[in-house]
Amino acid sequence: MTAIPTADNKPKIKKSNERLIITLSVVLGIVLVLVSAFFITLKIGEMKLRKNLVANETIENVDDDSSDNVVYHNGKSYYYNENLINLLLIGVDRESNSTSKNGQADALYLVSVDTDINKVRIVGISRNTLCEMNVYGSDNKPYGTENAQICLAYAYGSNDVNSSENCAYAVSKLLFDIPINGYYTIYFDSLSKIVNMVGGVRVNVPADTKDPQFADIKGTSAVLDGTKAISFLRMRNDSNAPRVERHKEFISSFINSAKSAVKKDISLPIKIANKLSSESVTNIDVSGMLYLATEALNWETEFINVSGEYSVENVREIFTVDEETLKDTVIDNFYIAEK
Repeated sequence: MTAIPTADNKPKIKKSNERLIITLSVVLGIVLVLVSAFFITLKIGEMKLRKNLVANETIENVDDDSSDNVVYHNGKSYYYNENLINLLLIGVDRESNSTSKNGQADALYLVSVDTDINKVRIVGISRNTLCEMNVYGSDNKPYGTENAQICLAYAYGSNDVNSSENCAYAVSKLLFDIPINGYYTIYFDSLSKIVNMVGGVRVNVPADTKDPQFADIKGTSAVLDGTKAISFLRMRNDSNAPRVERHKEFISSFINSAKSAVKKDISLPIKIANKLSSESVTNIDVSGMLYLATEALNWETEFINVSGEYSVENVREIFTVDEETLKDTVIDNFYIAEK
């Protein structure tokens, strides 16, 4: 039979309840502070990303009669979409046959985050795209420009940071000087660690591959670990076009794997960044990465193609963009029509 509280133990019960209320209040207060700090960190991350400007401070006119931040194209006026955060992903290959100790930018993807409509556009740029770029000396100063394959923009830099910025400059110039807010450069050999951390990436393995690693799975859909993923990305054909398509397939699948992994562990992007801090170069800080992980990673993703033609010049494959089509692409995805 339950004892009835007496006059002697009523104060004890009251005091116990007061302690419980105080404890719950403290815990709730801490939770509110942490949640507030989390969202403040996200906002700071977004603001920092917007303020960063690797290239370029002014928007080049799409047509010759344009002025300021208003451009005219095909008889219509447009202004730049300020809701965009543009980030350049650079995959650097330092294989022994590279023409520079820096390596070359073997994969270039401009990731454009539209915070107004919760959408991410990914512009894939062929490594063999012919464009203008700076050439730097050991003093970190440009001593000229050159029209060359865009993969060499990394090789022509004087160090990893300078090379990354040079790639951003080249991509910005190619896309009519759209602003680029940040970059993340990673060496191909280090990608295997990221792939393993997100649980592998599912791709369609080409049936005609001669790589013995894929002997048992060629012509099938398979989840690749880090080592096989690197080999998949490095597969070469006579033309770079199939390689670009493989890279796009890999990125699309990687995003899906990353989404699943981040849902289980929101701190995963920070863990990846810390693990690869000595094997990557970026101007995006922790708050920016946290913002991208919690917001942009869950948004709709669309791939944007750059139209052009492949040709061979002096034994090297060159991709020449169709400038008129590229203007339309830039206008459609980075500008808003004036009303």
